[in-house]
Amino acid sequence: MATAIAADIVPMNGENRVLAFYGLIKANENPNLGIKALATLGGAKPRCISTTWYL
Repeated sequence: MATAIAADIVPMNGENRVLAFYGLIKANENPNLGIKALATLGGAKPRCISTTWYL
């Protein structure tokens, strides 16, 4: 759910903010295989997945 909220670029307020917050905690502490693969392919540092946009 957190990845869908971030990918859709919806406003990060209300329930979207809460769902993204807890989803990112889960993705950083104990990611499923899909999130782990995406993070590895994307070059993300371990336990450092966030919704910040880097250009």
